[in-house]
Amino acid sequence: MRPPGAVLESARRLCHNGSWILSERELLSMNSGLFQMLRPFALGCLLAAGSWAGPEARAAQPINLDTALAEEAMAREGTDGAPADLALSYYHYALAQWYDNNGDPRRALDAMKQALGYNPQSSAVHMETALLLGKTGNLGEAIAYAEKAARLDPENPEPRWLLANIYLRPSERSPGAREWLLKAVAELEALKGLTPEDERVHYLLGSLYFQLNEPEKGIAAYEQYQRLPGVGGLGYRAIAKHYEEAGEPGKALEYLARALEAEPESPEALMQMGSLYSRTGENRKAAEAFQSLLELTGHNPEVIRSLAESLFNDGDYAETIRILEDLGEKTQLDRASRLLLGRARLESGAHADAIRTFRALLDAVPGDTEARFYLGRALAETGGYEEAVRHFSDLVRDSEGNEQEAANRTLFRQNLAALYVELGEHDKAIGLYREMAGEDPRVRIQLLNAYRTARRHDEALELGRRLLDEDPDNVQAGILHALTLGEAGKPAEAVEALNRMLESHPENLDIVVNLSQLHLQSRRFDEAERVLMRAESRNPEADERLKFQRAAVYERRKNYDRAESLFKELLDRNPENAMVLNYLGYMLADRGVRLEEAVGYVRKALAIEPNNGAYLDSLGWAFFKLDDLEQAEKYLLEAKRMVQNDPTIDEHLGDLYHRTGELDKARDFYRSSVRIGTDPEEVEKVRRKLEKLERTRSRGASGR
Repeated sequence: MRPPGAVLESARRLCHNGSWILSERELLSMNSGLFQMLRPFALGCLLAAGSWAGPEARAAQPINLDTALAEEAMAREGTDGAPADLALSYYHYALAQWYDNNGDPRRALDAMKQALGYNPQSSAVHMETALLLGKTGNLGEAIAYAEKAARLDPENPEPRWLLANIYLRPSERSPGAREWLLKAVAELEALKGLTPEDERVHYLLGSLYFQLNEPEKGIAAYEQYQRLPGVGGLGYRAIAKHYEEAGEPGKALEYLARALEAEPESPEALMQMGSLYSRTGENRKAAEAFQSLLELTGHNPEVIRSLAESLFNDGDYAETIRILEDLGEKTQLDRASRLLLGRARLESGAHADAIRTFRALLDAVPGDTEARFYLGRALAETGGYEEAVRHFSDLVRDSEGNEQEAANRTLFRQNLAALYVELGEHDKAIGLYREMAGEDPRVRIQLLNAYRTARRHDEALELGRRLLDEDPDNVQAGILHALTLGEAGKPAEAVEALNRMLESHPENLDIVVNLSQLHLQSRRFDEAERVLMRAESRNPEADERLKFQRAAVYERRKNYDRAESLFKELLDRNPENAMVLNYLGYMLADRGVRLEEAVGYVRKALAIEPNNGAYLDSLGWAFFKLDDLEQAEKYLLEAKRMVQNDPTIDEHLGDLYHRTGELDKARDFYRSSVRIGTDPEEVEKVRRKLEKLERTRSRGASGR
């Protein structure tokens, strides 16, 4: 399709016939097909002649095109001294646009170059030529034309913008990318002088300076952007992102606060702030940011999940559960949300709900590694050791040879080894720990504890000495080595070892508590108390463990009033301290006094930690003292299911079955208690019970 040949003649007449004097209103009111084609360059004649005025001027002042064009021709003489032919230039300009609009960029470019030939000093035609060259991919030629446009009209920002855009087109990975970025920056810096209030210039400069690894200039550009009116907080957010990536979260948060001050209802700034707080472990602040974002955006599952995750990481499991359950009523939970809900239920002690959640997730996503892992943990914490062992054994097997699962494989094996310890399968546990220690020497600490738990004292002492020879300041190894010495019948050496460690680490409370415990096991009550009092005097706001241990010392030396007073002081500080509630209840039950009160204390402890085997044992023992043997058996067996290798639980079950006359069961539990016990005094006490039982059984047998 070609424009009619009459266009050229009409253009000449329109622009050169001195007898035509038209107002803009008259030109604009023409609606013939011919003028509709001429209209673009007819208006171009008006613009070039400088006649485009405001509405009032247009209505009042007709335009003498002959005079205007004559002045234009004089002002825009060609380089060869010939006058510019504006009519022909406008014709080819319009023709180029027509070709371009009809998808023929090559012919459009040819026409635009002809327009330029008739008006070589026109900045606008140079600009249009550069634009068409840019569309055809000829960037080098486009740059030359754009640069000429800028020289012809140095106050016009458009050529600078065009050049900047051309320089930004090459890929960052292409050769010379930095050189092109620098050229783009030079154009933008020139634009900054021409249009200082144009926020685009400052924002783009900030981005480019960061790409060029010149952050100081980038920050300055964004700061300048932020000084312009009505720009929101986009520049501050960009600076915050830079500081976040540079590992300076404090500075990043400072700029995000500025962004929110500039734009208080910015969802992007709130999301960025919440995510940053999450990554830096400030989970409560992250939750506050996500809560504000939720109030701004309304029901938004992505924000709700982020809020729930922050609350979970902050330890607010109840609120995490509430939020995710509420979300589940409105929309189907995705895999990540279901996993998080299961974990929150697990951590809150709602083990049955957690197990159901993980099983349902595995029905929907069979083989999900994380769901299998947490299901195994939940089973272990509810005493389902054998099923948990199957889960972790499968995870260990499935991760074998998978490099991506290397870190997880170590975690799976550690959990499996810990389960073997709980089940009393010490050889399996030690075998796994040895295997892992060959890959990661840090696992030798767990191997040392496994030797100690298995009462393989010689191997434990040898490994402990080796670890301390390598690193005398290894506190964890030092404590385990000292405890092993005490259990191996060398209490004096154990105390000496911990005293030496305490001289080097006087503020370490783990050393203090374990040293006190060693004195307590040797019935050196004054020393046990003195160690704790010295530590408390150094730190008036002492850790609760020091007061708890001191109360235990008073209880063991039968100073029950002082022990109870100290336990109640701890409960005044923290009524939810389950360890204190349990110990106080057990102390009363063991003495056979205020038994209903004892049951109440232990029930409170179990409400906080419902699957704690030691607390279940305390409740069973309290019922035993109340002579409620049915309830006693229920809770003691539940405790045994939860904790496989506790000599105290086995002793209590032995006492229960001795009371009920089930002497074979009593004998078996007494024997187990003696076999796994570590406290020499306690072991000797149970051994005497076992001997008495054997005599009773012998008399009964001879009587028959």
